[in-house]
Amino acid sequence: MNTPEYFNFAFDVLGKRAREADKAAVIAVDRMGAVAAKLSYSDLDCESNRFANVLRQLGAEAGDFAFVMIPRQPAWFHTLLGCMKTGVVAMPATNMLTAKDIEYRINRSGARLAIVTAEHVDKVDAIRHHCPSLKHLIVVGAAPSGWISMPEACAAAAATFDRSALPPTRASDPMLIFFTSGTTSMPKMV
Repeated sequence: MNTPEYFNFAFDVLGKRAREADKAAVIAVDRMGAVAAKLSYSDLDCESNRFANVLRQLGAEAGDFAFVMIPRQPAWFHTLLGCMKTGVVAMPATNMLTAKDIEYRINRSGARLAIVTAEHVDKVDAIRHHCPSLKHLIVVGAAPSGWISMPEACAAAAATFDRSALPPTRASDPMLIFFTSGTTSMPKMV
């Protein structure tokens, strides 16, 4: 199989599936086992378009890094797919990180964005002044001072995204960065 020169998973797989064979893509279940949300491919496509538009409004560009600490809920998918659409490199992180861990990852990567759930806002606030690259703070929920509410920003953004407004994504462009566990030395980006 030949790898195409240009490829963007969020457009070329998710978007295509939303257009051609739309059906259930994600079923989110709460801690009690009840269905909290059922999302189709077109739901994911539209919501990630909204988040991609928010990123563009903030001036995020292809190659920027975004620290992401969101548990596996619908917003996690919207965030990662929206980042993919804009070429922003998402760095998903475990919810068990401390403020010190977050600071290290943001500074090591030069992340311009931090996207977290409300329970992690205090951790980011504690270190944000030690992270010179960090420009935008986005929270999944109500926004405290200095933060952007992802639900509010996405509700005000268009559900369509103009792919042609961006340079095409090369198949070799980075899409996700993970950090190793750091059990034998400092965590490394992979």
